Amino acid sequence: MSPIRAFFLYASISSLASAAPVGVNDVYQEHGGILVMEAERTPSSLGTGTDRWALYTPGVANYVDGAVQEAHLEFRGNSINGGNPKTPLTYRFKINETGYYHLHLRARARLDGAAGDKNNDCYVKVNGVNGAPIGAGPNVGNDHMDDASVTLLTNNTKIYGGSPTTWGWANLLDAGGESNKRWPVYHFTAGSTYVLSVSGRSINFNFDRIVFRKSTIVDTSAKSTAIPE
Repeated sequence: MSPIRAFFLYASISSLASAAPVGVNDVYQEHGGILVMEAERTPSSLGTGTDRWALYTPGVANYVDGAVQEAHLEFRGNSINGGNPKTPLTYRFKINETGYYHLHLRARARLDGAAGDKNNDCYVKVNGVNGAPIGAGPNVGNDHMDDASVTLLTNNTKIYGGSPTTWGWANLLDAGGESNKRWPVYHFTAGSTYVLSVSGRSINFNFDRIVFRKSTIVDTSAKSTAIPE
């Protein structure tokens, strides 16, 4: 779960925010069927202008109490109804145990007066490095609440969820329509490296950490904030 750092680790979140991104050799390691990555640890640029991701730490306006490692990101582009993928953030990771893995984002929607179904989504996609294979879940299909197809998993697809009042979880992909959702379940191969991309969709969407859990791990256990990065 601890990333292999190509450069030294920064001692504080504030220094992390001002530091140059780490190198492409920075790879998170799945361990025991669980992979945890902090949102703010991306090596990607957070962007500029209206399409940026804002880094929030304690004492900053709009910081949400309870963020793990005391920092989280909020997308500042598009509108409350969403838009095209903007400012992708990447997270590189290696799988050590072959299996089916579920994706969860620890998330919050800052509604700022908007309806309860706004400000609660981003785009995600996963791609293999050097041809690393990605398969769909065991219950892949085209019906509501089936596992997502490889096409949905490997292209920018809306993931939504969380809470408007505290930290919750984004657990489902939107294949288009109120009754057309899919589970983000991936088949990963041991020894392979993958890249998760998280792109902005709706303004005021916050996320704190990323969890991949093997299907043999109970989701409440994998979502525990006591699990280190």
